[in-house]
Amino acid sequence: MNTKAGNEIKYVFSVFVALAPVVGLTNTDFVKYVYKNGVASAVAVVVSEIGSGHYVASYTPDSVGVWFVGVRRTTMELAFESVFIVNSVDIDDMLIPLGTSMVTISVEDQDADPVENVEISIQNETQTVIFGVVKTLQSGSVIFGLNPGTYQLVPFKKLHDFSGTPYELVVSGATTTDTIVAQRNLIRSPSSPNKCVLWGYTVNASGDPIKNSEVHAYPLDIVSSDNDVIDNKRRSTRSNNSGFFQIELTQTQRVRIEIPASSLSKTFAVPAVTNKELTTIA
Repeated sequence: MNTKAGNEIKYVFSVFVALAPVVGLTNTDFVKYVYKNGVASAVAVVVSEIGSGHYVASYTPDSVGVWFVGVRRTTMELAFESVFIVNSVDIDDMLIPLGTSMVTISVEDQDADPVENVEISIQNETQTVIFGVVKTLQSGSVIFGLNPGTYQLVPFKKLHDFSGTPYELVVSGATTTDTIVAQRNLIRSPSSPNKCVLWGYTVNASGDPIKNSEVHAYPLDIVSSDNDVIDNKRRSTRSNNSGFFQIELTQTQRVRIEIPASSLSKTFAVPAVTNKELTTIA
């Protein structure tokens, strides 16, 4: 994220233990460390309580550079880390760590259980500008600040389907809250022991999912399947709303995978396992 030297930076974070909010902590309950361009800085970081397990860390960078701030509880693990590029002029007036409206986004699955580590890309209404990316905590929620306006949210977590992508977020007033429901994507079982289900995601250059994208697998050599039928046909599928796809191939057979929308072409031998993520294949 970007800001201007002399601007106060406020970063909202949460402290939960076993999904229960930890309340009543004070500034002295946290250890803070600050670095500018990799060198320790004496700039003070002050932590204060907002409520319901949420806290805000405040500091003011005094000069241009790359600032790194970390906060952890004196008795526990890291609470948060953040990196700001501090310039002599304001670069990003739209996304700030704590703006005029405090936005709370919660992500839950089809059983209403919280989903942590969901990356949410915050974009403008036409999806031409990315303001930043936030990630849900163990509670399934994330809090950040935005100025009033209309935004598009693009969530992503492996093996989860966000059918409503992108989600429109209208920010107004002092607080804005919204909930996103994710469906767990289950990798199907192969139809026979010598098959492998290849899975992955189709995304664009910005990392956003490409819906209904074609995925083709072209066999480069001929092997016999378990029923002695020669497996030499092209196999194709399409990605879902989250860009997720899965396609069944014959183990050890050399194939070329092509995803036209992502300009991807990759040749390899299908691993001798029941399923494999495409990006993990060398």
